[in-house]
Amino acid sequence: MKKEQLEQIQDIRLYQEHLVKQILENYYDCYETAPFLRDVEIVVNKADIDMAISLLEPKERFVICYYYKAGYNINEIANELGHTEGYVSKIKNKAFKKIVDYCLF
Repeated sequence: MKKEQLEQIQDIRLYQEHLVKQILENYYDCYETAPFLRDVEIVVNKADIDMAISLLEPKERFVICYYYKAGYNINEIANELGHTEGYVSKIKNKAFKKIVDYCLF
């Protein structure tokens, strides 16, 4: 594969990760606005994200739901779980990657 093709694939992947992150950050708004906008892509992506979240390990699901859905920060989640912020951040990043991989492949 040529260097240009690899760069294009990486750019697309970064863009897609950004879209998944935006949907997670606006989790509840997706269901509220999508029917009015008739944006099928948002609803499909939201359904994919719901499925991906359901497949996470319980601790990963807890962190993702509290961070993106409930609006807790890493420190608050760490205190709730009794872990360090670094450990919780690692869980969040790992879970986010799993969600992206599920939604994009």
